[in-house]
Order: sequence, then structure tokens, then C-alpha cells
Amino acid sequence: MTNNSTEKKSIQQIIILFTSIFIILSSGSLYILHSEQLTPQELVDEISSPSESDWMGIYLNDNKIGYVYSELKPIPDGGYEIINISRISGAVMGKQQVMLTRMTTITDSMFALVSFDCCLDATPYVTFYTGEIKDKILFIQVEKIGGSTEKIQTASKPFYLSPIIEPILQLGKLPKGDTLRLSEFDPLSMQMQDLFVINKGKTTRTINGEDMVVLQLTTIMLGLESTIYLDEEYNTIEEFGPMGLVMRREDMEQALNLENGSGKIDFLSIYSIQPVGTIKAPRSVTHARYRITGFNIQKAISISDRQNSVDFNSNIIKVADKYQPSDISVEDIKAFTTDSPYIESNDPQIIQAAQEAMRNGSSRLDSLNRLTDWVFRTITKKPSVGIPSALAILKTRRGDCNEHSTLFTALSRSVGIPTRMHLGVVYQKGRFYYHAWTAAWVEGCWMEFEPTFGSKTVDAARIALTSGDLTNSLDLAAAIGKIKIEILEAE
Repeated sequence: MTNNSTEKKSIQQIIILFTSIFIILSSGSLYILHSEQLTPQELVDEISSPSESDWMGIYLNDNKIGYVYSELKPIPDGGYEIINISRISGAVMGKQQVMLTRMTTITDSMFALVSFDCCLDATPYVTFYTGEIKDKILFIQVEKIGGSTEKIQTASKPFYLSPIIEPILQLGKLPKGDTLRLSEFDPLSMQMQDLFVINKGKTTRTINGEDMVVLQLTTIMLGLESTIYLDEEYNTIEEFGPMGLVMRREDMEQALNLENGSGKIDFLSIYSIQPVGTIKAPRSVTHARYRITGFNIQKAISISDRQNSVDFNSNIIKVADKYQPSDISVEDIKAFTTDSPYIESNDPQIIQAAQEAMRNGSSRLDSLNRLTDWVFRTITKKPSVGIPSALAILKTRRGDCNEHSTLFTALSRSVGIPTRMHLGVVYQKGRFYYHAWTAAWVEGCWMEFEPTFGSKTVDAARIALTSGDLTNSLDLAAAIGKIKIEILEAE
């Protein structure tokens, strides 16, 4: 296979990017973290809010890539309807990609969550999420190409939503240095996740050429940190999110104007890593040593049975073509044979496809090599920025590394082979790009496979940083833009 056929196959960072933006924009719930603060019920007794709406532009490297519109309005029963609409666009491999989201949330009169519905449209993958609280249980349903998934989460305490923050600040109930704990809906894990909000106090900031006294908040979720600046009326002026994302308050005309921004952004290039050193013929590399900073290499060496530490103090990691026996427990292995929201390995269509792909395999390794070939030949190579599920991929038969690896994982699990995705970076054309490939349990170790490239062997010009499935993508998000790699040796 030539380099041209493999050099444009890595868009794992796009999933991370769009999921991060989704989390930043989605509504949240609120209760006080510190015991000396008032309870949520005491806090909300004095709270009410009139109708309001605002627009914010979304920027990356000073280029406009989208906007978000938010609207809050009272409804007749005394509650509120909260609407969030966003559009994000940019190029992937020279082709323009667009993701649209719309989320409508219904609350009671005290901003406690009643229900929500959300659509995430990244054609060809369109996903609908709905949630409703009944009898202190949050019922979540996901509708996607190929079928639906249901999940429940205990809601023993009310989920108070983010519009409550402004009146709490106005009432002086979040002093400088104090922390709030919220919950945000995460579309990858399909559950509410903790979001911490810290009041950093007032500071002076230059905005549009004018010095302003603003209130600074810091938010942290899943290791992703954002800084938010609010004006004296507690309206958000700017938000600096992970991976260089910036949101700025704008009028409607400014926010909707995307003509001079997103066309200049190529997400692959922006989030790739320029290493120190080069690798010739990367798909043929069998041994390599790298110095990595900006990421915990102790975690990295635990991901792949081909990776081990040379020197922790010097952040050096070695990648080889030989597999070391894994010490993973039987119970832990079983976790990688189960069905999940985006890996529907129990579905009859997945099972049938797996049996077809692996037919006449003489051994587990032979069957997995046949599966690698089948996925490579079956999936048309096209960029995608949605959150793919195995069933949807089986039907659309198009995509990139996420789609190839997700489908491979589901098919392999469907016949009882423990399988997981490896998420990390791969060297191509002078840079490291974020990428996904697979690993299956063979003869006491996690043997790796490359269905995107159609290769039965996995080279050492790559580094696995986390593993599992796409729900683990955000493990990398906090490190994007911080990881630095020095190539010390590549044979």
C-alpha cells in the first residue's frame, strides 16, 4: 500500500473537538459543593428569570468556525423552556464538514430538570437524544441509524440547570473562591457528568479595545477546563475552552457571519503534532523510541502490550513489534465482550456480518485478519464528524478511522472475542495525527489490528494513549495542544 492511501485517515480529534463543544454548550444542573453553603432548595426560593436570548460566535485560531444561540423563556405552568442551537464547520481533508445541534430543555419553576431533547446532526450520522425524569429516575433514549438505545440514571436529587448561576451570583451566594458542582449531559457516555464551577473573583480585561472589570469563572469537566468572563450584569462576554476554542458574545448578524472563518480551518492540521525528528517509511517501522511531554507516559505504557517505559524520569517510551503478555484479569477481559451504546455487538445484523467476514477462519488470529480485510474493503473512505455507532456504520458503509475501528470492535465482540479500540497518534507525512485502531485478545495479549489502513500488522510509528471505545475520546482532549513528541529512534 502506498503512503498516499494512508496519509489522510486520522480524524479522532474531530470527535473530541465536537463532543467538547457539545459539552461546553449543553445545559447543566447545579448544587452546592461545600457543606457550609445553602442547600439547592434554599438557594432557588428567591430565584426567577425573565425571557432572554443571546448569540455567541465560536472561534479557533482567530477564525470563526460557528455560533451558538441560547434562549430562555417562561412557560405557562411556571417552568422554563431553554433552547440551545449551535453550528460548527470546518474542513477535513479539504472537504467542508458541518455539525448542527439543537437542544431543548424543560424545567420547573426553580430550574430543576424535567425533560430534554437534543438532535446532533453531522450528516450522514444524525442522533436524537431525549431524557425525562420520572419518580427520581432519569430515563435517556438515543435514536440513531439502525435503532435505539435506552439508559437510566438515578436522580435522587433534583438537577438544577445552569441558568440558575446568574441569579445566584446576583444574590451573592457564590463568594470568591467557592465552588459549585453541576451536571452536564455527555453524549458519549449518555449520562450526566460532574461539572465544577469556581468563582475566581473580579479582574480587569481588555475587550474590543476597552478595559472592563469582569467576573472570572473557571469550569472543569472530564479534565477539560474553561475560563469564562462575565460583565457586571453577569452575562457571558467570552469563554476560553479546551483545545484553543473561544466563544465571544456577539449580535445576531455577527454570530451568523461565517464567510471569512471556517473555510480557512482544517481540523486535521490544527490538531496534529509536529515532532522533533522524522521517520522514513513509517508503515514499516518495527521499533521506535519517543520522548513524550504533556501526557502521562505511565498511563500510555499500560495501554498497549507493545509499549514499555525506557526511562520515566526522561519521559521516554519504547514501541516494538513484539507483544508482552498482559496481566489483565479475566473479569476485566470480559468487559470488552459486552454491548455498549455505540457498539451494538448483540444485534443480529452485527452478528451476521461478523460471521460472513470471518467465515472459514482457521484460528482466532486468522479470523481477525479476515475481519481486518473485510472492514477495510467494506467501508468507503470518507471523512466524518459525527458520533458513529456500529449499526449506523454497517448501514452507511462510509467513514474514517473512527468508523473502521468501531465496526471492527462490534463485529469482533459479537462472536465472543474481547476487543477494544486504541486511541492515540500515528505518524504520517511528517506529523503525528490523532487516530483510532483496534486490539483483540489473542493468546494472552492484546494484539493490534489496523482496519483503516487494511494492514494485518501494526507499525511502531504510532503511540496508543488510551483505550476502550469512543467514550474514552475525552481522555485525550485535555492533552491536545500540549503533547510534544521527540523521535529518538525508528527502525
